[in-house]
Amino acid sequence: MNHEASPSSSNQTLGNNYGSIEEQPLIATKVHGKSSNWDTFLQISCILLGTGVLQLPAALKEGGWIGIFYILLAGVISNYTGILTVRCLYYKEGSRVKTFSELGRSAFGNRGLLLVKFMKNFALISAGAIFILLAAINLDALTKLYFGFGDNIKLWVTISSILVFIPMLAFKELHESPFLSFFGTFTTVFVIIIVTALSIIKFLQKDFVLPPSNLFSLKGFPISLSSICFAFGGNLLWPEVEEGMEDPKSFERVLTLSNGVVTLFYVTVALTAYLVFGDNVLSPVLLSFEPSIFLDASYMLIALHVLLTAPMLLMSVSNEIEKDISASDSENSESRFFTRSALRGVIIIIASTTVVSLPNFEKLVSFFGSMTSSILSFVSTLIFSF
Repeated sequence: MNHEASPSSSNQTLGNNYGSIEEQPLIATKVHGKSSNWDTFLQISCILLGTGVLQLPAALKEGGWIGIFYILLAGVISNYTGILTVRCLYYKEGSRVKTFSELGRSAFGNRGLLLVKFMKNFALISAGAIFILLAAINLDALTKLYFGFGDNIKLWVTISSILVFIPMLAFKELHESPFLSFFGTFTTVFVIIIVTALSIIKFLQKDFVLPPSNLFSLKGFPISLSSICFAFGGNLLWPEVEEGMEDPKSFERVLTLSNGVVTLFYVTVALTAYLVFGDNVLSPVLLSFEPSIFLDASYMLIALHVLLTAPMLLMSVSNEIEKDISASDSENSESRFFTRSALRGVIIIIASTTVVSLPNFEKLVSFFGSMTSSILSFVSTLIFSF
């Protein structure tokens, strides 16, 4: 971390001032929000418990049973780098770095700021766009199955984009929308319960035979590990999540608890599904099961989850840009609301237009998005701390 701006920084330990901002009422009032520890737990869990959970059995298919160890390892590393990220915010006595991108400037100057900001915004917009596409695909398939509607993915992308845009208009900050976190978390929990229950039922069938599987695959190691790490990529949002807490000193405990619960869910899904399908498992894992009402419910729940999570990702991008272009703190509320609404509308249009116009969008953006997200979440934080 670049400490040139702080004369006394040579005597400081990283994160020495963590939480000390509470001792300064003026700063605390301006910086920290009113989210309870429970709200923050749900927020973190909602961000982490994305659709990546449905890819984990296939990650074991690529890397073998040792992938269970990779999940546990990724959970530990994710928790450590998440804690380190927030501690880095307090490297300078009496102040707090506001965003993840500004850590880049603290470490490497303006070039670091621009690079980290570009990578962060690209990763979050890419994830938001993929979520819109996934919701559209699921809704298109379900309406076709139950109501006989024709194939119209562009229409459902438009509808999904509007549904994502509504909470982006209603809420300014992440911590102002606890219902998004609550329902976003529990929709995925229900999907995990369904997948686990269906896997156990299949395992208990009398004619069940264990499918072929591997203990370790060196060839599939990179794909397996990167897929698992991507499932834990939430560090980009932790500065904003911590900023919204009523008791920021509890962040480390809440993050650790959330990471522990999410890791447990990940291990459960990966273990049970890979056990019953082995190397025949498909990605996402729902494709491996026979069609049923429970499977259709899972698709609907996944659509709801991504529609509830996408606003949180895109709001993070918008908030940072808004701070950059804001004329002054004296701007009236109506002007700020108009600017915020217009900017968020542009972000939604960019995301939805890219989805329908770019060939092989999902594969292309998933690759680059997961790469930038993993670099920022797992590597850059360690660099910032030095």
